[in-house]
Formats: sequence, C-alpha cells, structure tokens
Amino acid sequence: MAYGQSGIRKQTEGWYAIGIWAAALLAGILTARLGAGYCQDGVIVLEEYFRTIIRSERNYGALLWHIVSRNTGRFALFFMAQVTVFGLPVMICALIAFGAAFGFFAGLLCVQYGGMGALITAACILPQAFVYVPAAFRCLYTGYRLNRASGGGRSIPGVRELWMEGYLKQMAFVYGLLLIGSAAEALIGTQLLCKVLELWNG
Repeated sequence: MAYGQSGIRKQTEGWYAIGIWAAALLAGILTARLGAGYCQDGVIVLEEYFRTIIRSERNYGALLWHIVSRNTGRFALFFMAQVTVFGLPVMICALIAFGAAFGFFAGLLCVQYGGMGALITAACILPQAFVYVPAAFRCLYTGYRLNRASGGGRSIPGVRELWMEGYLKQMAFVYGLLLIGSAAEALIGTQLLCKVLELWNG
C-alpha cells in the first residue's frame, strides 16, 4: 500500500512539473503571437545570427567541448542548489524560464516564417531533444528527492548517504545522458540546423 501511494505521489509530482512547463510554454507562444509586431528589430538580429551560422566554419571538436562545458556547469549548479533552501525555487524558475523562452522563440519563428519557422524550431532541438527531455525530467525528479532528503536545505546529506540512497547513481545516469545529448547536438543537430537554415536562406 505504501509503495502504491509512493508511486501515485511520484506521478503527481511529475504532472505538476509538466503542467508548470506547459503553462509557461503556452504563455511564451501567446506572447510571441500577440507581440510579434513589436519584435521586428529582434527578428532582424535573429536573421543575421542565422546567416552567421550558415557562413561560419564549423569546428565540431570545439563545439562539442563548448556544449559539454555548458551542460556540465548547469548540471553542477542545479544539484548544488538542491541541498539549499533555493532548491525548489530554482527548479520552478528553470521550468518557467525554459518553457516561456522556448515558447516565445518557437511562436515568433512560426508567426514570421510559417511552416519554415516550425522547421527551423524543430532543427534547433533535434535530435538532442530525444535525450535532453528525459534527462531533464529525471534531473528534476532526482533534484526534488535530494532537496527533500536535505530537509529543504536544512541539512546537507553526506557522500555515504547520497550513495546509499542512490542519488549519486541517478546523478551519474543523468550526466551520462547529458553527454550523449551534447554529442548529438554538436555532431548531428548542428549539421541539421545548418541544412535547414541554408534552405531558409534560399
């Protein structure tokens, strides 16, 4: 019975996270739809950025290192925050910020370029999203459990406790997914994005 209640609680917590992210995503899309006419300067900057990507010579080794470093930094900061009183606020803010930013970006591209905008949006997140999305939700779940284990930042669990409770294994699993996603983003996603942008640029 306790196991069943635990499973229901996990599912409920997961749906809360998805709900927060989806609401922020929708808010971003609506903002882009309603405010597209006021973002023309931003669109011009974005178009120039796209053309810079097309013209740039790509060093995949350096790009991979940059993406791995970026993801490692975010991963470390996120988990360090989870053993402090800022754990849950950081988690909620991350969901809202990512959902709203992505929704606005995708909405603006679709308003400006229609189907091509949707294609560019897809090229920006594929194929790495197939790895990053599961990693993100596993990261949120593990971070939430870690925050609860630390009493919301009132006590920092020791390494032995983290190992015994499986947190270190879960964190290592999430980091492994991030490395796989980083490689997919650098080596496959970049080429896909460039091909789509070349098609967009005519």
